[in-house]
Amino acid sequence: MRETPRARSSWICLAEREHNVIHWSKYDRSGHVAAMEAPDLPVDDVRAFFRKVRQARGYCA
Repeated sequence: MRETPRARSSWICLAEREHNVIHWSKYDRSGHVAAMEAPDLPVDDVRAFFRKVRQARGYCA
């Protein structure tokens, strides 16, 4: 089942309303299982997330 842009934006709004979202990614390639189809995407995503966390807490980047 494919999500419509409206449904996706409602998920983002709900997440931001209920939680302190500091990182949200949309991949331009890969499918449902990004880790198997394009392993560089989630790896880069996790690194970018923790880079933001370290910067927010004042650690060296």
